[in-house]
Amino acid sequence: MIKPTVGRVVWFYPGPAPVDAPNSDIQTIPAGEGEEMQPCAALVTFVYGDRMVNLAAFDHYGRARNFTSVPLLQEGDEKPDGGSYYAAWMPYQVGQAAKHASGNGVSGEATSGATEAAKQPEAGRREAHRDHHNGGSR
Repeated sequence: MIKPTVGRVVWFYPGPAPVDAPNSDIQTIPAGEGEEMQPCAALVTFVYGDRMVNLAAFDHYGRARNFTSVPLLQEGDEKPDGGSYYAAWMPYQVGQAAKHASGNGVSGEATSGATEAAKQPEAGRREAHRDHHNGGSR
């Protein structure tokens, strides 16, 4: 399961909408015959849980629209019935999560430095960056 966090990119599927539905003004370009409609790009703006988020979604013309309480499908989840809107992880993200879960991804050692750097105040990050590029000496 991929943990959603604010700022992550997901695919948004607006589904067919009646005129008064919240997603009625999101415009999509019709798919060609025999093709599936392309998803819309979206950013996670708030996380309720692993399967529910708020989104800033962009239609196929690049216009932004907000959506609240959007179901976020995890790998293996079924699409909602009735054509309601939902979000899903991109195939690349699912593949990367699987790679990390199997132990073939980036080691914890490689990511811990990035995590620690994110916790440092800006001045501390600059010092650490300078020290790193100067061979660790001052």
